[in-house]
Amino acid sequence: AIPVRDGTDRVRYYLDRLDVSDPENPVLLEPVNIPGSLLDFDVASGRIVTVDYLLEEQSARSWEECVGYFDGDTCRVYRRRLNTLQLEGEVARLIDTVILDRGDQLAGNIAATKTRVFISRHDRKSGAAMVQGFAFSARGKIEPLPEVITGSPDAWGALVARDERAFLSASGALTIVDTTDPEAPTTRTLPMGGYSCRALEVTEDTAYCALGAYGVQAFSLE
Repeated sequence: AIPVRDGTDRVRYYLDRLDVSDPENPVLLEPVNIPGSLLDFDVASGRIVTVDYLLEEQSARSWEECVGYFDGDTCRVYRRRLNTLQLEGEVARLIDTVILDRGDQLAGNIAATKTRVFISRHDRKSGAAMVQGFAFSARGKIEPLPEVITGSPDAWGALVARDERAFLSASGALTIVDTTDPEAPTTRTLPMGGYSCRALEVTEDTAYCALGAYGVQAFSLE
């Protein structure tokens, strides 16, 4: 990110590109201005996926009424926005956008694959933790998938995505969200030998969770 330097504390984000078609002579290409942080770039299609931030200000009487920063009479919340763009030459053209935070339900962690973006979300009022996936149409449109309630009370745990599946590890449980059928996601919650996965590796039918001093635990995905 590069500061705009206009007194507003704003920054511009750029996609830096390196051409390594000739490995012995890599070429740094012109950077492309994009909205927010890069989540994924598909070279074959030119599709770019980013997350940026929108400042929302509301009047509030106490910190209990505020889901963000309360300074005495104003609640300030940065809400995250998911974007898809199409790289056309040296310009990224915006295709679609979706707000990830809504009301008292704030997005926790975000994980992306070539086919999905997953977010964990926490409902401040009910205390429920949720995971929602987003798919992409052939033209880059963002398609929100049904949200699922997880068996874990913690939406702030480690979130990892592999293909059409998301893995949320927190509070001694691993929740697996499978969106292979985008219209009917499924979820399973399995007990872990530790609080959270420090690293997660996934094969076709097994997930391996590194638990530090507790060793490695394997989970069947079948």
